[in-house]
Amino acid sequence: MLRRLTRPAWLGLGAIIMLVAIGVAAFGVGLGFESTVVSAQTEDAEAGRQVYEQHCTGCHGVEGDGAGAAADFLHPRPRDFRRGLYKVRTTGSGALPTDDDLFSIIGAGMPGTAMPGWSEILTDQERRDVAAYIKTFSRRFGRGDPPVSISIGDPIDSSESSIGTGRELFFGPLECFKCHGQEGRGDGPSALELEDDSDFTIFPADLTKNWNFRGGGTSEDIARTFLTGLLGTPMPSYEGQMSEAESWHLANFVRSLSPPEQPEVQSLFTATRVDGALPASPDSGEWSQSEDFYFPMLGQITQAPRNFTPTIDSVTGRALFDDDQIAILLTWNDRSQNVAAEGELTVDAAAVQFPAKASDDAELPNFLQGNAGNSVNLWSWRADAQAPVEVNATGLGTDRVQDAASQSLAGQAVFADGQWKLVLRRSLLTDDDSQDVQVETDRFIPIAFSAWDGQNGDDGSRRSVSAWYQLYLDSPTTVVTWLKVPAWMAVVAVIEAGILWWVWRRQRLAEAQTSE
Repeated sequence: MLRRLTRPAWLGLGAIIMLVAIGVAAFGVGLGFESTVVSAQTEDAEAGRQVYEQHCTGCHGVEGDGAGAAADFLHPRPRDFRRGLYKVRTTGSGALPTDDDLFSIIGAGMPGTAMPGWSEILTDQERRDVAAYIKTFSRRFGRGDPPVSISIGDPIDSSESSIGTGRELFFGPLECFKCHGQEGRGDGPSALELEDDSDFTIFPADLTKNWNFRGGGTSEDIARTFLTGLLGTPMPSYEGQMSEAESWHLANFVRSLSPPEQPEVQSLFTATRVDGALPASPDSGEWSQSEDFYFPMLGQITQAPRNFTPTIDSVTGRALFDDDQIAILLTWNDRSQNVAAEGELTVDAAAVQFPAKASDDAELPNFLQGNAGNSVNLWSWRADAQAPVEVNATGLGTDRVQDAASQSLAGQAVFADGQWKLVLRRSLLTDDDSQDVQVETDRFIPIAFSAWDGQNGDDGSRRSVSAWYQLYLDSPTTVVTWLKVPAWMAVVAVIEAGILWWVWRRQRLAEAQTSE
């Protein structure tokens, strides 16, 4: 059973293959600045060319123009090294990065993009060599004095006062909310109108996920980014518009929008039993009885049409149940609400997937909606539909909506401030165990998730998908349960005392007979 709980199924393998295939060819700029000095000798650049041609041309191109074979499938697009403009640096606005910056960026990668970290793949010397080689693509390097890192001032600890000052800057003179939104989810009124310096669409950062920040997610990293800006993007440098202290206050506020740590991925998704009615509204306070579970997602690239540019990278889930029904709350960030298809835009949607016949001994269906002879039961919701529906499938493109008489699924969805919340409710058990998963207690039930972003043109197989996880209906330990242990101990003690007394009595009788 433990193997079943930790197995990533085929999605894990597909995700690893995808990231390796795209990432091993990738190159660009990232985060995590180290103190190692980088050598830029001519011989290092030649050695770096060999490493670059082996690992980096697939995305950045042989000429370093960001037009490699994979470039059209990536968002954001790979860096064009010829321009000498780098998003992440410790240097001022418009300045070149230091050699240490390039070395560190290569090692750490760019979170939230196809650019992986290379510190575990390339040696330090290879990273130094590649840093030297990519500098040869731009004539900006080698002119004038070497770039120098700017000062970001003394750190200011995060506190209510500091966060409050940062909030005033965010919603006040700097107007950060216009791009990043009221809750920082990257859904501001300008969010869908932004372009980079090559006229490609670019989205503002979701500030509630600091682990995806270009340049790092600590308060120090964020404060530096405010003062350096992200070259080639609409994110400007605020050096001269605010003091170093203000940059720290704003950084502390932005950092407060994310959880203290990136949520941990757990194989087990636990549903909590409740005594009262199950909540129908996504905003019901009853959901606080359940723990929040984090499920990372990746773009589906196994079958066409593929999603090489996923905009939904995770969902969170909560689950409650009573004697008759189960209710699941899904939450995910989405920069826009799409409730009708318009032009190239489609409709926001989500689905929860189970094997149609969950069994401890059964092989899991393919994570992409099952396979022949091993179907899945989908609880499917679309923003343009009146209600969610139950669907069965034996692979992508085989969706079959169940007859109305077989439907017992209900749900409600709300959208606010760049976030969808969706409740799906269904009976634990149904009369049709050939099509419907039977949600039973004391069993591990495989579960997976899909989500579609209409603004991204997601539809059909073009979606974000998760791995298989395990749903378990957990009944709380009651007072009666706790009393069972001491009660049984008392019973055992009485029995043992009775046996000892009986043995003692028999011995006394035997001794009496012997003495006679």
